[in-house]
Amino acid sequence: MTSRSGNLDDHSYGTLGPAISCHCLTQRPCGPTGNPELRRQLQRVLKPVSPGTIKAQLNKAFDALQKEHRPYFRYTVNLPIFVGTEKEGFTPARLINVSAEGMAVLVRRSAQLEGAVSLRFDLPSIDPYRIAAEGEIAWTDAEGRMGIKLSHMPVEARGKYAEWLDVLHGQHEFRRLTEEAMPEASSDLRYI
Repeated sequence: MTSRSGNLDDHSYGTLGPAISCHCLTQRPCGPTGNPELRRQLQRVLKPVSPGTIKAQLNKAFDALQKEHRPYFRYTVNLPIFVGTEKEGFTPARLINVSAEGMAVLVRRSAQLEGAVSLRFDLPSIDPYRIAAEGEIAWTDAEGRMGIKLSHMPVEARGKYAEWLDVLHGQHEFRRLTEEAMPEASSDLRYI
């Protein structure tokens, strides 16, 4: 017997194993011997699984997690950037990592920046594109690093920035897959 809704999820199992018993809304035992549909579903769940199947499923899950968390994934870079305000001027700095939502910047310790800032930097390319954006300083540390949450970027610049992040993501995935496929060779390639 199934529960009133007919869903397997409505069953609470008192024991596991061959003697599975269920006391769902029917208040009658409806384990594998009493419910053929439940028995078929349990047989599918309790099948032995090969390492290849597990790896394939974990890779699918990893890909899904990456897509979901990609706006927050940070890519390491090393580019010049100017941070400041139109009123007080711009300070040269280094862009050290980027994501879809923000970036980390390394500034000279003497720079006293806080609150809303303007950002100016060129996307690396044969034909560089100048990004002009606005952001809010989210955190700073004693070494001169600061996290900046992007608050405004013109539509065209946002598109170019997103394309650049796609390139960085492709490079990151290529390195990851190469290291997975050939751990010894990829460590040797670092020294070439």
